[in-house]
Amino acid sequence: MKRLVPIVLASAVNLQLGCSSTPENLDIVITPENSTTADMLVRKTEEGVRPARVIEWQHFFKTHPTSTEVLQLKQQIKNLNKKETMTFDQILTLARAERAVGELEKSEVTYRTLIRKNSDNFDANIELAQVFLEKNQVSLAFDYLTASNKILKSQETPAKTDLYRYKYTLAIGMQATNRIDEARRMLSDLISNQRDFILAYQALAHSYLNESKYDLAEFIANRGIERTESHAPLLNVLGIVREKRGELARATEYYNKALKQNPNLVAALVNRANLSIRKSEYDAAESDLKNAITNGPYFANAYISMGVLYQRTGRFTSAKSFFEKALSIRPENAYARYNLASLYDKEFENPNKALRLYYEVVQSSDKTDEIKELALIQIQGLRDSRISLNK
Repeated sequence: MKRLVPIVLASAVNLQLGCSSTPENLDIVITPENSTTADMLVRKTEEGVRPARVIEWQHFFKTHPTSTEVLQLKQQIKNLNKKETMTFDQILTLARAERAVGELEKSEVTYRTLIRKNSDNFDANIELAQVFLEKNQVSLAFDYLTASNKILKSQETPAKTDLYRYKYTLAIGMQATNRIDEARRMLSDLISNQRDFILAYQALAHSYLNESKYDLAEFIANRGIERTESHAPLLNVLGIVREKRGELARATEYYNKALKQNPNLVAALVNRANLSIRKSEYDAAESDLKNAITNGPYFANAYISMGVLYQRTGRFTSAKSFFEKALSIRPENAYARYNLASLYDKEFENPNKALRLYYEVVQSSDKTDEIKELALIQIQGLRDSRISLNK
């Protein structure tokens, strides 16, 4: 009897790294408080925003570059590398371009060069912390968050833009280390001082999605929608909430609304494609995923979903390539590794390769307990199959 090997899809949320909040409390370790409710997290914003504390934070949040932008960035990288010597600002431009096209290892090296030249440069330290968060190397990220903290504390009047960048990056780091209540308080501070800080609402809602607290995620997303003019990422969050509740038609409506506001929102394209795959509407799914990859060529979930689509439609070699591409972008991604394992297990009939990949899923630093449990089930199934064959 052939074992059942499920294929898994991952809901997509674009969490971007970049900014943070106010001069009060730059400490990395914050005194724990009681668990906060969604209403407590957003209630401060009812008083409105003090104009003096509003800044142009959007500049620091870059979306995934399009294919055209990637080509332009790669040409910029090539031109800069041709120079015999570069100024500090040119090296910073190089580091940012390398990061934007997904060359995180090269970007790390370039940022380290900047820090050797000037260890007190805030841009280099905070952006290197963000690189390490993208690579899921959280302890190293906190080394540079600590350095960024010291730089800000040494300044008599830190720039508000730098404070926003620091606090937001710190909040994402706290989420990565399961210090969720602390992260939520920081995101709440951001919202209280910048009511249209959509990424703070998004990250806050996402923290509740991760705990399957869908009512709270929905509350936060709706509050953010009330207070922002362009809120496609929050409509995407509401789509995920509806999908998790099994309300697939409503989920599709929200993804459609998000894409009407922003036709190139990669996460919503991937999520709508995932629903199409579940309904066996493969042409529609492929169209959305091609669009997602065009607009977000370094968004791993798009490649995972395309791999699942190709696996469902019998294009196994292409499916393998897409899972491998996702892993080249995010080596710790448990969804990509699990699906690649299932491909070797079920379609390529290579149990040894599958078993190794399943073990790697279990050992992954990616915080996806559900997938790790599935991998353990498949490991046990492969072991049982071996025992049966040896009898």
